[in-house]
Amino acid sequence: MMSHSIGQLRDEPPLPHTKLVSCDGNNSSKRFAHAGHQDHRAFDSDYLIGEEEVNTFADEVPPATLQDAPVQCTDKWKTSRATDNATHWMDGMRETGNFLFSCRHGMILFSSDMVRSGELSKYPLAGVQRLLQVFGEGIAVGYDIGCDFSGTAMRSRLGKDIRALRLSFYVGAFHGYAHNRKCQLEFHPRIQCTAGLEDFETNEWIFSRQNGTAHLFRYASRFHRHMTLHLFWEQWDHDRRAVLADFLHKKYKHALEILDTVGPTVRLYQARSQISDEQFRQFIVDEKEYFQQLRKEPEEEKIQYEYLETLQELS
Repeated sequence: MMSHSIGQLRDEPPLPHTKLVSCDGNNSSKRFAHAGHQDHRAFDSDYLIGEEEVNTFADEVPPATLQDAPVQCTDKWKTSRATDNATHWMDGMRETGNFLFSCRHGMILFSSDMVRSGELSKYPLAGVQRLLQVFGEGIAVGYDIGCDFSGTAMRSRLGKDIRALRLSFYVGAFHGYAHNRKCQLEFHPRIQCTAGLEDFETNEWIFSRQNGTAHLFRYASRFHRHMTLHLFWEQWDHDRRAVLADFLHKKYKHALEILDTVGPTVRLYQARSQISDEQFRQFIVDEKEYFQQLRKEPEEEKIQYEYLETLQELS
């Protein structure tokens, strides 16, 4: 685990982030509570963050204040409304999924079991603590609700270390477009321009393969569930290392292709419109300032949208 991480090269120019990490929860890796109850063994895996460590973050984050909450756009996301109380699909389950951290190369960093709950904040908080302990400063973390979770993390006991070690949060490039515009200006990787072409959606394609193991431990013991997941992650990392050179080569070629094709088009547009690079950056700053001052939707725009919706219903 994490042996793929290397230090900075000599004379390497500094980058905005030292590590790009994705995290997300997966509820396919469930296990029935009364399965394998005669097997009391514990499987030792350096991929796993123990339940005791995770539970140190339970109920420790104070409620957000108006000043603390950077963006309010995640009320419709089930992740942001997760609770300790099991819902109907969790009935009878002990482990209701796992919460996974992976690096930008697609390699597994660590995972924690989600136990009789949804995607609570204690799971990513435990992972962020491990990131800070192992990798140090300059880390960027992408999460479906990175905007909401950033406030949670800053109010936790990790807040001081997050500030000191310059850990940043993003939303995933794909999921991020479902967030409101104010959120995107603060957290979307395509607007922040400090994470390159990273989309922070790595876990989605890891889970698409990991889900194939779920049937193997639904009725198994905790020992065999952890063993199955460990063996999958270990093989996954071996496979990723085997194709890492090709992966980096394709990413590099893709970046050059964008510079060669999109770059001239943008420059042509800038010349015709007489817009400088600095003006592009200022557009973002101005838009952020507008939303910071906007306390509620302008009444005129609200009426216009209601009028449009009425026309659509009548058509």
